[in-house]
Amino acid sequence: MPDPFPNTMTAPDSAYDEIPYESHPFAQSHPNRLFTIGTLFGMKPTPVQKCRVLELGCAAGGNLIPMADYLPESQFVGVDNSARQIQDGLGTVKQLGLENVILKHASILDVDAAYGKFDYIVCHGVYSWVTEGVRRKILEICGTQLTPDGIAYVSYNTYPGWHMRGMIRDMMRYHAARFQAPKDRIQQARALLKFLTQSVNRANPRVPELIGTIAQNIDPLISGRADAAQIPSRVQQASTAAAEFTGFFPVGDFQARMDTLKSAAGAEPFEAVAVQRAAAEVRRSLNDFGTLRLDHVWPRLEQLALWMGGSCGAYLPSVRQQFGDCIPIRDHGLSASEGRMTIPFNDESSEGVLEISTHYFEFIPEAEHGSANPTILEAHELTIDQNYFILLTTSSGLYRYDICDVVRCTGFVGTTPALQFLHKGAYISNLTGEKISESQVVDAVRHALDANRHRVSFFTLTPVWGEPPYYQLLLEASD
Repeated sequence: MPDPFPNTMTAPDSAYDEIPYESHPFAQSHPNRLFTIGTLFGMKPTPVQKCRVLELGCAAGGNLIPMADYLPESQFVGVDNSARQIQDGLGTVKQLGLENVILKHASILDVDAAYGKFDYIVCHGVYSWVTEGVRRKILEICGTQLTPDGIAYVSYNTYPGWHMRGMIRDMMRYHAARFQAPKDRIQQARALLKFLTQSVNRANPRVPELIGTIAQNIDPLISGRADAAQIPSRVQQASTAAAEFTGFFPVGDFQARMDTLKSAAGAEPFEAVAVQRAAAEVRRSLNDFGTLRLDHVWPRLEQLALWMGGSCGAYLPSVRQQFGDCIPIRDHGLSASEGRMTIPFNDESSEGVLEISTHYFEFIPEAEHGSANPTILEAHELTIDQNYFILLTTSSGLYRYDICDVVRCTGFVGTTPALQFLHKGAYISNLTGEKISESQVVDAVRHALDANRHRVSFFTLTPVWGEPPYYQLLLEASD
């Protein structure tokens, strides 16, 4: 790839060149991961197969070059302050014959519009070790040179976790300060770590573990310039700085585990997304439409997955009011902690095909349930438009387990029945032998409301003991 950028560096940084930082891949900064996390949060990042990636502080390209090799149709640009690191990286690029990567000996402060736009910007292990001016430049680059829906990965040391590392770092720097050569300082720092490891209380295994981690990354802690700053941040401070200076909001933690992905309120980066971005959408919706609709809060929502059968179906009109008519709704399918029973295969329908690959299913006709010797049917023996109780036999040890769900056979896919959940078998009202089920009430109320074009937010059917007994339907009108 031709080099469109001038070399703006005039003098090397001798400390960084004498003891180069180790240059390794960082999986958390790979475009694949950035793309995935961005997509989970409703963004539409550029597919990684054809994208542009900029790395600020690329060292010898240990992180960027593997990306370029893995994604040959994408373009990669790396910038670093160390002439030696860049020369080492260019040697690797030449040896591998890569034509889609450029490594520049340049300062982050020199990156400008001539570099172009990037779909992904990576800045790992830099932000906490540079001056405030360079920090602001990093954020400026992210704010002005990302494409729409572009993602920047900026790592930084954060409190309170860095208090312990910072304490050990100060001890190493103090101990090694009387030595001039970077190699000597590193040797003395390692000696101090060895002493600490042998001296700490073995009852607390986490301290030696932490010291061992620091020992693996000691070079950037000790060998840099004597005046190098180390400025950890709190997560909220870094998130606020990014939002204020670039107009962007943090997407999330790129080492996020599934528990943090499921609970945005539990982590500060996710809270920034949930509060700041959603608040802006809420204000826009209220200003433009005079009311809040959820499809305005999540304008890129492509599908709703929820229960549509049984009593849940009664609330579908209210869902449509909130999300509009353009977003397809897919039933969750019939499932419970005991096992999944159906797999939905059509939008706007509560029916699903029986999940025959995981359990063995049998059925009892609804009218025979509870009798001493009911008919037991296999799946292929069901009759369309008839209702059944479903029985599960599972690999976990359940045998003919009656989950007390009533389903209706709506058709077949080959010889496998399609089923629609109606109601729990216990949800039957029987004052004088009428045996009214929950699903019958829901269907009757829904049809009556549709016929009269009424909307309600809640309804319930209650028995009234009288002569004769009867039912009273209570409705709560929508606002």
